[in-house]
Amino acid sequence: MTAKTTDPLASPVTAQELADYIGVASTDPLLAGLLLSATDAVIRLLQYDLEPRNWTLTLWDWPTAGARTSPNLSPSAHILKREIDLPYAAVQSVASVTSYGEAVTDFVVRENSVMLPAGVPTDAHGDNSEPALVIEYSAGLAPIPDGIKDSIKLLAA
Repeated sequence: MTAKTTDPLASPVTAQELADYIGVASTDPLLAGLLLSATDAVIRLLQYDLEPRNWTLTLWDWPTAGARTSPNLSPSAHILKREIDLPYAAVQSVASVTSYGEAVTDFVVRENSVMLPAGVPTDAHGDNSEPALVIEYSAGLAPIPDGIKDSIKLLAA
């Protein structure tokens, strides 16, 4: 599973807010870097993006589930994993879902996941030339709680 974003990281805390918190000039060139590092650390800890950004989740092995030694689905159940957890998600919107290059419609968006409908294409015809599942979505908390902003200031300080 790979989730990537090309949107730049932005801190919800301004340089002026951090400068006031630690008692330095807001023109200090270190403030921006400290805020970005602290924001990134908080995002990784919470597993939620703070400011809304666009993400792309790529799954190459869906619907296979299991361990390397037993990668197949349970033969007794034959149930595909239809609920796909989205990393860094407080989902704002889902732009598209594709399975083996075919558009998927009628999916259900939840706070941290997407529920796929029955009948989603699951066979790549053995060529592995394209991802099994690609989900493009926007995620971020809105509004950002003051406690998270305070944590960023404390970590940056």
